[in-house]
Amino acid sequence: MAKIIQKKSTHVLTDYEEDRYMHIEWKSIVTGKQMKKILEKIYKFYKKNGYSRMLTDMTNMGVLEPEFQEWFLNDWYPRMIQIGCLYYASLTSASAAAAMAVDLADEKAEEIRQADGNAQSLFFVDIEKARTWLINQ
Repeated sequence: MAKIIQKKSTHVLTDYEEDRYMHIEWKSIVTGKQMKKILEKIYKFYKKNGYSRMLTDMTNMGVLEPEFQEWFLNDWYPRMIQIGCLYYASLTSASAAAAMAVDLADEKAEEIRQADGNAQSLFFVDIEKARTWLINQ
């Protein structure tokens, strides 16, 4: 059963306890500072609950500042892997700008995944395919 943990104009955090993952739905464009605060809350949740999977809907998020992308890839993402969150399914929009940002971020994330050896991250445009892949991990 899904349980909404936090619902704001910028995002919704939903806990799928039975399947051991959180769904993060970005509802609007956020600043790096806003997102950092939200992601730290998510980190604490994962550390406490021991979940290994995450579903992120980035279709309404927009492109983030390069400084924030650097923090995300060099600080937050490796910490998430260290606490055992190894499977990431992300929904993205088909826009060219979003696709370029995802490609650049995925290159760096791939370096982190290779160093860890276990983490997997896939991008989807269909939420049901993303959920199916995630639950099967």
